[in-house]
Amino acid sequence: FVSEDSVLNLWHSRLGHAASDVIKRVLVNFEPLLAFNKELEPCAACLQSKSHRLPFNEFVTSYSAPFQLVCTDLWGPSPIKSQGGYSYYMSL
Repeated sequence: FVSEDSVLNLWHSRLGHAASDVIKRVLVNFEPLLAFNKELEPCAACLQSKSHRLPFNEFVTSYSAPFQLVCTDLWGPSPIKSQGGYSYYMSL
């Protein structure tokens, strides 16, 4: 005897985490003797994939002249020093 829950969960995974109504329609075509009255319990993968981060606030600051905003990246220390003896790299 196989429980209704285990069959639904198995097909939920096999069908790419499809919704319970989709699984029931598929199983009615392939397993007409099975009657499913339960709803599918959400799996961990589905719960995690449906959790979304809130959108970032829209960036509203505008700049009208060069160098009002300067972005830089600093990398180092380098395991090998440059010819000038420097061990950090900065890009603008």
